[in-house]
Amino acid sequence: MALRVVTALMTVMLSGCGALWDLAYPPPPDPRASIGFYLAKTEPTVAWVKREGVGEQPALYLAPTPVVLGTAVQAATPMTDPSGLFYVAIRLNGNGTRKLAEVSALALGDQLALVIEDRLLGAALIDAPIKQGLFAMAVRDKNAAFVLSLALHPPE
Repeated sequence: MALRVVTALMTVMLSGCGALWDLAYPPPPDPRASIGFYLAKTEPTVAWVKREGVGEQPALYLAPTPVVLGTAVQAATPMTDPSGLFYVAIRLNGNGTRKLAEVSALALGDQLALVIEDRLLGAALIDAPIKQGLFAMAVRDKNAAFVLSLALHPPE
């Protein structure tokens, strides 16, 4: 009986050590916090910010705040479609899925733009509500697919 009490007491005492450790040595910030998925339009919109496209991509006008941050990405997988084009399949966590489903249902015909460290990297047309938290971002080649999937991958 005394052993059970001591074990229970030690468990309670030790369970607080992780919180103390995190206070003394906070984990590094998630680098994906500088990644955002924004609603975007091709025409100027009041209070939306113009961002120049990369390479031959046209400029877009982005909503002032992201729909979801990169921290909501649960998985990012480089893939190819049947015609050989590369893309990254992106799956969001529960909170990101709910937010994107809500916003995308009201933004049909707009675009979902990917911004990393204030650089517009690309955008995809929202042609249907994104209800399952799973969508694809096309990229130019295999290397870009792997680089983007690594940038979006949750830290371990």
